[in-house]
Amino acid sequence: MDFNIFFEEQQKLIRNISLKNKRYLYEKIKWGNKCIALLGQRGVGKTTLMLQYLKEFYHDNPKALYISADNPYFKAVSLYEFAQQFEKLGGNVLFIDEIHKYDEWSSHIKSIYDMTDLKVVISGSSMLRIHKQKADLSRE
Repeated sequence: MDFNIFFEEQQKLIRNISLKNKRYLYEKIKWGNKCIALLGQRGVGKTTLMLQYLKEFYHDNPKALYISADNPYFKAVSLYEFAQQFEKLGGNVLFIDEIHKYDEWSSHIKSIYDMTDLKVVISGSSMLRIHKQKADLSRE
């Protein structure tokens, strides 16, 4: 699996992101947690939050990767297997935007959480799709 195209897309995105005005939640998010879910309506800044964090702490670092689950590539590729391969390459943090667009996303996130050491940050805006998922993502 060639990850270069994803890193190139990530670099294009963070090149256009400013760190000047961060979203108000930026400082409140516990970025060190193993799994973070950013949920909210379209256009409230979920993607911007992720890209600002990436730019500030992982600029040009291959240990973190941003992907969008609505990328056509993920129609034919398992998100869980993608995450496993990323971890094998030395990845530490996987940012997955538009998670609600990926079928059966909750079981993939649960498997990534349970079976890898990756930290995962996901974002989603379709509350109906998010609440209808089957896998139990609750943790204490």
